Amino acid sequence: MNAQDALLALSQKNLATKPNTVKDLVFQYKQAMAEEYGHVMVSVTQKQVGQLSQFLKKCPPGKGSEIFAKVLAEWAEFTSEVKFSAGVKTTPGDPSIGFILVHVNVAIAFATPEPEYKPEPPKAIVSTLPPKTHPKKPVPYDPPIKDMAELLAPPKMKHGKSEPPANAPTPKKLRLISKAGKKSS
Repeated sequence: MNAQDALLALSQKNLATKPNTVKDLVFQYKQAMAEEYGHVMVSVTQKQVGQLSQFLKKCPPGKGSEIFAKVLAEWAEFTSEVKFSAGVKTTPGDPSIGFILVHVNVAIAFATPEPEYKPEPPKAIVSTLPPKTHPKKPVPYDPPIKDMAELLAPPKMKHGKSEPPANAPTPKKLRLISKAGKKSS
């Protein structure tokens, strides 16, 4: 019996297996190994049957068969995901039940489609506070200066006292300035 005959016999065999059972996963594994990888006569050990049972228990209810099928069909992509997610440096070239069981969380994430991201339209920001109003401050008005004496006079303060600014010339300096101005003219 050659590989073609074994594949034909396997495909003609009407194995009515219930989904999400260990028997179903064994059938999927044998079929994938024969069709995808050319391993016609694959036997599944009792240890592997136990691993498949544990795999089903760790998967979401009713999704084990679907997850297992996707991992087997896209083995190269799955192993790449395991390398990235779990930091594994080497992975088996052909599907391994033990490897799938060890990385069952990656398998679940790998087989579960990500929800499509739909950005929500921006919401208007509505403030419950009253609007801030800034009262306009009156601009101080300085009346025009009429003569030189008014310019040199100390400024008048609000409280009635007059106090010269810090950089204002003292009376002595003013006399010296005015004498210097008379001499030069």
